[in-house]
Amino acid sequence: GRTMARLMTKITGDSYLSESERGERLSPGTYYTLLARSKMALSVRGGGFDTPRYWEIVASRRLLVSEQPDIYIPFNFEHGKHAVFCRSDLSDLELLVRHYLREEEEREAIVKEGYAHLLKYHTCERRAEYFLEVCRRLL
Repeated sequence: GRTMARLMTKITGDSYLSESERGERLSPGTYYTLLARSKMALSVRGGGFDTPRYWEIVASRRLLVSEQPDIYIPFNFEHGKHAVFCRSDLSDLELLVRHYLREEEEREAIVKEGYAHLLKYHTCERRAEYFLEVCRRLL
């Protein structure tokens, strides 16, 4: 099923898009300016799930809309508390985006909780502490 399809994508790589299909690549400055003007941003899997965009969105204090990661992330964001997860086929994406555009207080509460969660568990320092703790337990 879905797991086998993703495994094959990881082995063979994502399909290549033509330049016209891909569109213009944003410079980092343009990307961050656009993110700063946005209320929410989407992070979806490409050839794998581990992408800086997943973390940048929350660090920019914007609502993270993503499919549920298919990798293990210790202390990951929770749906409706720190981020919003859509179905992997994106069939509910439009509904979720429209809902969180309308519900500003709900959206901003998730953004606030997501940012606090990011600072508590996902800064370089917190990740290093977690790694050392795992090493201490295993050694």
